[in-house]
Amino acid sequence: MTEKEAARRVDEAIAHLRTFAGSIRGSDVVDRDSRLTGDDLHIVLGVFDDVLDKDYGLIKRPADPTD
Repeated sequence: MTEKEAARRVDEAIAHLRTFAGSIRGSDVVDRDSRLTGDDLHIVLGVFDDVLDKDYGLIKRPADPTD
């Protein structure tokens, strides 16, 4: 896999994760064994966005409908 293909795949995976996270209420448990919640997914995506923004000046996050 080339670097360009890998970057495209990461973008695709993050888009899938955003869609999935958007379908889950914050307190809903996604995985019972790990106790992963919708809030956890939103926190991880927020950190990912902050790192991209800080390190690369990129903001790929969609507008937050709760703002």
